Amino acid sequence: MRLLLTKNNEKNKSFFICIIIIFFLNILLFLPTIGHDFIGDDHVLIVDNPRIKEFGSLIKDLKSPFSLRVDSPLLPYWRPIILLSYYVDYKIWGLKPAGFHLTNIIFNAFNAVLVFLLFFLPAKKPFPAFLVSLLFSLHPAHAESTAWISGRTDVLSAFFILVSISAVILFVKKKKLFFYFLSYLTMVLAFLCKEISLFLPVLISLILMWPATPGKEDPVRHSGDPPSSKGKKAALLLSLPFWLTAVAYVYLHATYTRMPSFIFKTSPGDILNIIKTIGAYTRILFLPFFPAPYFSMREFDKFTVEYILLFVLAIIILVWIIKRRDHFKLSFFSLGALIFLIPVLNPRIIPAYPGISFRFTYISTLFAAVFYTEILYYLKRGPENGKTGGHNKKVRFLSRGLRDGNKLRSLLFVIFLVLLGGSFAVESFYYQVFFKNEQQMDIIINYYPDEEQPLFNIALRKARQGDYHQALGFINAAIEKNKTNPWKSFLVQARLDKARLLLYLDRREEGRALLEQILNTSPETSHRFQAYLRMSEYYELKTDYATAVSMLRKAETMGQTPYLFYRCAYVLSLMGKRREALEIIEKAGTVGMKTSQLEQLGAEIRLQSPL
Repeated sequence: MRLLLTKNNEKNKSFFICIIIIFFLNILLFLPTIGHDFIGDDHVLIVDNPRIKEFGSLIKDLKSPFSLRVDSPLLPYWRPIILLSYYVDYKIWGLKPAGFHLTNIIFNAFNAVLVFLLFFLPAKKPFPAFLVSLLFSLHPAHAESTAWISGRTDVLSAFFILVSISAVILFVKKKKLFFYFLSYLTMVLAFLCKEISLFLPVLISLILMWPATPGKEDPVRHSGDPPSSKGKKAALLLSLPFWLTAVAYVYLHATYTRMPSFIFKTSPGDILNIIKTIGAYTRILFLPFFPAPYFSMREFDKFTVEYILLFVLAIIILVWIIKRRDHFKLSFFSLGALIFLIPVLNPRIIPAYPGISFRFTYISTLFAAVFYTEILYYLKRGPENGKTGGHNKKVRFLSRGLRDGNKLRSLLFVIFLVLLGGSFAVESFYYQVFFKNEQQMDIIINYYPDEEQPLFNIALRKARQGDYHQALGFINAAIEKNKTNPWKSFLVQARLDKARLLLYLDRREEGRALLEQILNTSPETSHRFQAYLRMSEYYELKTDYATAVSMLRKAETMGQTPYLFYRCAYVLSLMGKRREALEIIEKAGTVGMKTSQLEQLGAEIRLQSPL
């Protein structure tokens, strides 16, 4: 802590006050999300995930993909630290979503504090660092990552990235090896949280090669002297372990996910999409006021000219910052935060849907916060013209008004308050979208009626309510919409859901024919696994229990899930084979897949006549 303090007691007091305000502001801002439920991927990654419930299962599957579910698409992610964080939450809170949300809130608050420290370190000026952290905290793009439990990948990876960057800056300033090793360790942890962290060694190398020295004239100044050739060699040697670890990480990631790195699948035909995506993220970073925190890929296709113009705006901002880097030194330094958007610039290769998302910009919002802060300082002091010290004629009236009078200062202050208030209002609305699955889907379909993804969720909701006819109607509507979607095909999964609905609508033969078609045409393991489960339900409804069990055995050759064990035990109990059913339940326990539903079934079987 002494390394962060100055000899000025007033500055030290301001330092602690700023940290306290920032931390508790973030806690209070997202505190209402503690009442939110598990939604979307939370069920796959937490509620129905046996790996996070037993430490043995977690360690056993350490080399496995992030979403290791045979009944869901295998995503090319390897994020063991995130699973470990879910395990810790589960041991403390059980399956109470409030505890998981609290962890997200706390790490988000720590990230805001780290942003303050990151920009306090160069010049030891608390006020500009506080403004940056405040704008970072209130950026609406943070709502999804913080209010959605599965968004922890963004929050936790950002935490380790910020610690790593702060530590390497302290190493450069203080020459203490502790900070070097801290930077290295947190970089490794960031790698194991999210794939975008792979670009962190680039920033660390730049910081090591271009040591920062605080400016004296400007409270947000950040400058550096070019290193000598000897300094460059030393920096390269210091950077080498970071790069070697990054290479090792890429190898392990490709090995454990059994998939090649998707970053390198971009083709020349994707250039227009990349340009438009840059425009889309420019809008999210600088004008993050959308009807809902959901990016519609159909609107992305529809408004091509708009996103190309936003791309041009991004280039203008970039060139302006580079040309005026003497005035925008922290913005120039913060351009590094944009490097973490590189892996998501081609939405066609993103495994998730939609391929453009607010939460992908979580750490990159740092750049927008710094840029807006420096704009305020730029207007306050007026743009200086190098040697002459004169003013640019185009903005002379503005700079003079800010220097000599209070009217424009007041106007600037009002604009800043409006920006903060607007950001707070939008962020508060956005995180309400992640309250429950039903509310989220209703809001999305209200603002984006052309999107088919919410229709699948609404169909599932109707099916759980027993309204199979309405559910089938939503599924058919979603299938028709998806046929014209060039970004993602949900057709096979939709047909699986449709087949199950047909089984329960006494249109069993139609459902069976649809399932057989999927088994004959789909090479995807997750689809075939689900098709065999549904076929077992078909034969169960026909009271052909032996064939139902054989379908479940075929599914088991592809993988195991708690629901598979439940179905096996249940059908065996219907056949009167209660001993075998109990053995199935015990087997589920030995592989870490025993659920409360299975335990209840076991208790019911034991209450029946003696075995």
